[in-house]
Amino acid sequence: MLRGIEADGRARMPGGHLLTRESLDGFAADADLSAVGQPVLLMYGDAADDPEELMLARLAGERLPSLPAGSRLDVIPGADHTMEGHLDEVAERGLAWLERHCPA
Repeated sequence: MLRGIEADGRARMPGGHLLTRESLDGFAADADLSAVGQPVLLMYGDAADDPEELMLARLAGERLPSLPAGSRLDVIPGADHTMEGHLDEVAERGLAWLERHCPA
């Protein structure tokens, strides 16, 4: 998919969604995150064979300072975009986040 974006400026994602260079650039630079009022947990993988996930994680890291204080980027070692094989860790991190930021 990343090759298609680099070559043609756009690519189709699984499910039919169109991803363009402009949409990625917009996410990286122009997204209005001012309405987000609570800390946000972002989770991405760092699988070397998933360049799209690596790119999205990098872009999320660049946008992290524009999110509310306490927001965090968690990188799941070895995970790709599906998080397959890492779902227990994703659930554990997500539940811990909810307990800390959304107590009952």
